[in-house]
Amino acid sequence: MSSDANSVIPPAMRNLLKIRDYREQHREKCISITLDVDPDVIDVRGNIHGSFIVLATIVAAENAAKMSIHEDEFLVAVNHSVNFLKQPETLSEIEISSCVSNRTDRLIYVTTTMSSLDTDIANSITIFIAEKFS
Repeated sequence: MSSDANSVIPPAMRNLLKIRDYREQHREKCISITLDVDPDVIDVRGNIHGSFIVLATIVAAENAAKMSIHEDEFLVAVNHSVNFLKQPETLSEIEISSCVSNRTDRLIYVTTTMSSLDTDIANSITIFIAEKFS
């Protein structure tokens, strides 16, 4: 199922991340995002800047986690752990896949992968608390 990134991701994030495609799989509680590569996120050595990787993976994780909360809840990120794996030799579009791996009463665990072509760039685990509005 395809969704409109305009309705779920704030404009500043959409513009910075250069989102080309955004898809939600509600049954699996997963999202996939395709990003165009912006030269502004490449460092002086030609690598994707680490802060861009962290930002993109937490935005993806948050949007996946939103699919498992109720209307009376909001998310608080309590841990975002990123493993930087490898920089791609040829930089093409970036694919991000993020899925809820577990939900307890209050905790939501999300796993995310980032890749370009056949290169896994990074993976992350993000933990959210689902808080109730008072």
